[in-house]
Amino acid sequence: MKWLPLTFLLLLAATVSARCKLSRTATPHGEVFILENDLLRAEALSFGGRIHSLRLKSSGTEFLEPVEEKFTQASRLLPPTLISNQGGYTDWFWGERPPEPNRYETRVITETDTRVEIEMKGSAGRWEVTRRVTLRRGAKALEQEITLTNAGTGKATLGYWAHVVPNVSQFVDTQGEARLLIPGKKGETILQGRRTASLLTDGPQEVAMRQGDAFFALSEPWGAMVAPGSGEVLVVSSEAETFAPQGVLYHWQAGRPGDERSTLEMIHTPLPLAPTASARYRITLEPFANKAEALQSLAPKSEP
Repeated sequence: MKWLPLTFLLLLAATVSARCKLSRTATPHGEVFILENDLLRAEALSFGGRIHSLRLKSSGTEFLEPVEEKFTQASRLLPPTLISNQGGYTDWFWGERPPEPNRYETRVITETDTRVEIEMKGSAGRWEVTRRVTLRRGAKALEQEITLTNAGTGKATLGYWAHVVPNVSQFVDTQGEARLLIPGKKGETILQGRRTASLLTDGPQEVAMRQGDAFFALSEPWGAMVAPGSGEVLVVSSEAETFAPQGVLYHWQAGRPGDERSTLEMIHTPLPLAPTASARYRITLEPFANKAEALQSLAPKSEP
């Protein structure tokens, strides 16, 4: 029997461990789909078609606020009411009330060593939603392609609102402060009828936030939050084609000390849609070990 070289065995082991994999588990609300590679573990919750969890395997950090929901019923004569902390990543729509979560039909599109992909179909108010979630081998970026269709009988304005609630235990310090990392624009302006915060400089910068809210004009279609303890960074990025020219980053923070909520919300440029017309958005969630790594990845790529 011939012994295989040690380097070949190590390479084989690394290849096996780097494979993508997909699993699922049942919950009272619906199935949770778990997408994994050697760097990242993400969960998509079929109830509401949401991203439920995002963990960086190197540190074990949970980057998203876990979804907490329960039904209450004041009377048997009344329908039950869902109480939700709106944790994780959800689809909201500017100018409309937050949609009530409902069950999404979810199916596996691709399940290979190099890529896993699922499709989630459901509705949010007047909008039909199709979300494709993809994780590739060797990547930390969780990719989402979100198609929104006007299911109403009349023309409607779509203001897509990528609503993200980072894990408050990681991203708000003991003094109640959160740190945004944004590609800001100097000064202030009016976007979608809201006055943006006045910034002292252009380009990537940290902004300290406490309880309250603020709108920010961005020079690039991304926003991030920096964990005060570990220095890890959660980045939410979109595309200039759908975010600009009226796109705005919104941050809201409130709650009692030790029980706060702190958000990272990308509100896209409003788009008029006729009945049955659709718009497509590509939103990426990506965790980084530190700010330098995040900024290097986000730096505009030079043309060849």
